[in-house]
Amino acid sequence: HELKNPLFPLRITLDNLRRARALPADEFAEVLDESLATLETGFKNLNVVVGRFGDFARMPAPVFEDVSPNTIVEQTVSLVRAHIETADRPPIRIALDLDPACGMLRADSEQLGRVMQNLVLNAVDAMPNGGELTIRTVPAGGGVRVRHVAEGKAFDFKGNELWMRDIQKD
Repeated sequence: HELKNPLFPLRITLDNLRRARALPADEFAEVLDESLATLETGFKNLNVVVGRFGDFARMPAPVFEDVSPNTIVEQTVSLVRAHIETADRPPIRIALDLDPACGMLRADSEQLGRVMQNLVLNAVDAMPNGGELTIRTVPAGGGVRVRHVAEGKAFDFKGNELWMRDIQKD
């Protein structure tokens, strides 16, 4: 509706202009002036709508803080557990293997949480017959490696990894 509503008057205006071509010159000029005003207003409205979509899609500026990758994994699992445990879905067991030595990273916890949520949901969607999803954190090269291993009856998925490193340069 956000896009269709502003497009409707533009389409009607174009149809009116096509019909107006057969009118005498003075009448056509009047229709043309009205149509141009309508088109100008319509395009301004569309610019506002497109701007809103752009604002919505744009990632906010990162807010750097000390974050625990293990906490991000735990919070993500808590958030998506209801989706995973729906009655119309074969059971998926989630196993966490979170290494406490992973410590803290300097990063944006919301953005890392979104990434983690997408990875977990993608792994769950890849197991239509259920199975086990193991999420493992391991200290690696000044950062943390997060590994998802999803094993289902009809699907064996390995190697979906996310490397988290300190991303704020002081």
